[in-house]
Amino acid sequence: KLIEKGKVYGLKDAIALAIKTNTTKFDASLEAHVRLGVDPRQADQNIRTTIVLPNGNGKTVRVAVFAPLDVCKAAKAAGADIAEDEEFLKTPIKKVEFEEEFDEEALMRGEMTPVCFGSALTNFGVEPFLTHFLEMSTPPLARESDKGLIDPVENDFSAFVFKIQANMNKAHRDRIAFMRIVSRKFEKGMEVFHVQQNKKIKLSQRQQFMAQEREIVENAYAGDVIGVFDPGVFSIGDTLCCGKPFTFKPIPTFAPEHFARVVQKDTMKRKQFTKGITQIAQEGAIQVFQQIDSGMEEIIVGGVGVLQFEVLEQRLKSEYNVEIKLDILPYQCVRWIEDQTLDPNKLNLTSETKRLKDLKGRNLLLFMNNWGIKWASDQNKGLVLTEFGNMDEA
Repeated sequence: KLIEKGKVYGLKDAIALAIKTNTTKFDASLEAHVRLGVDPRQADQNIRTTIVLPNGNGKTVRVAVFAPLDVCKAAKAAGADIAEDEEFLKTPIKKVEFEEEFDEEALMRGEMTPVCFGSALTNFGVEPFLTHFLEMSTPPLARESDKGLIDPVENDFSAFVFKIQANMNKAHRDRIAFMRIVSRKFEKGMEVFHVQQNKKIKLSQRQQFMAQEREIVENAYAGDVIGVFDPGVFSIGDTLCCGKPFTFKPIPTFAPEHFARVVQKDTMKRKQFTKGITQIAQEGAIQVFQQIDSGMEEIIVGGVGVLQFEVLEQRLKSEYNVEIKLDILPYQCVRWIEDQTLDPNKLNLTSETKRLKDLKGRNLLLFMNNWGIKWASDQNKGLVLTEFGNMDEA
């Protein structure tokens, strides 16, 4: 409504409108076009704007103008961030210079990430990419544990769970735990020790995946990834091994920065709601918090980005037939109480601070800002607060 159809705007007005009319609720980049009125039949005589929303929080709008040289100068003076003439558009991409050359050693140290271009939709470049990916990859490497480095050849069989995915087959409501084999060989029917559960188990329905295709595997080796049926005993970071038990170094996690209150619309679907929330949380997509001494009727979820909340809402509706109401909360920081014997209700906290617990029953505090964290630490002698990423898994 801000832009009048058929009206020709001056550069300053056009650039101001380009910035003002760009809105989006997702993490995204998008383009909008405002005609300059120079020659509307020419595609290179438009104002083009790009929006970048980092983690769904705040926005940066940059205006780029591609037009004849004299218009570029006027656009730059009018406030455009980038102004280039048609010669720039003709520059072949091969002439673009990158800041750093590909360094295989830096790649192996985890200091560089290569970017490859192709099209999965048209199957262009997929096979060369997979071939090149194998050439760039290292052989299976040793992994740190509480007993030292676990060598892929010298040690007995070991693996760790790095991903859990529910409802991969909606017809069977299956739940798959993906694990990477760190050492030796996996064989059909072998019994392994689940360290976190402190018991021996058999890995059933062993599968490998390529896109939507599944293949039952009889054997797998160090470096391979397999998926096994999960009856609800696996969590991300779990260690499986043969021989003397040990625990792999925990997989890094990140404290959520966005929070929302979740309420189910139909209270008669409490069982489906609880199951869906619990399973999605176990996948690591979100973190779920409850009021102390309360159930799952009303919960608070945390995520690294707000897009995770929309994914949660859609998955609950499509996979569990549960509709929810989401209310974004103004909290920014979460901290776990290191001494779990402390009673959160006896702590001297600001009025906005929430006392919660996670799905493992660990007490934590939700703060509006860093000032609230400082207040809690100053007013409660002996209170130690820890970020989630630095806590040992229970």
